[in-house]
Amino acid sequence: MSLKYRNQHHHAMIRTRLRLIGRLLLELKKINISITDFASVFKPNNYDSVLEAINVVAKLNAEENKYKSPSTAFACGTLLKKCGKTYISELIKVQNKERKQEVEDFLKLLEEDYGISINKTVLENQLEHKRQRKLLFQQ
Repeated sequence: MSLKYRNQHHHAMIRTRLRLIGRLLLELKKINISITDFASVFKPNNYDSVLEAINVVAKLNAEENKYKSPSTAFACGTLLKKCGKTYISELIKVQNKERKQEVEDFLKLLEEDYGISINKTVLENQLEHKRQRKLLFQQ
């Protein structure tokens, strides 16, 4: 990220994204002890743990099926995709084809399922919040 966003005014955004990835990794380590570093996140068998950790980080209320911070859940998915693609590039450089295939499989799961599992709830929450704000402004 620091190579892409070199201007001074991007530093806050970079710090925010790194903190979010850090919070996600810490939560993943609590949920699944086999995850030791961020590279170990990108295994298909850890996908369910990743979803669970995102729900914790974004503060999902399971009873109401609402996120306290829906944009955090959305951002986690985007950051995971970006990190996964960067990791694939690094694996290509060192010619680790087996690990590259694992990461690609994980990203395929993320691409196929994330929109249904997480983003649908996020969009519903954001629309509901927008409607509530409209009602407040009309009163």
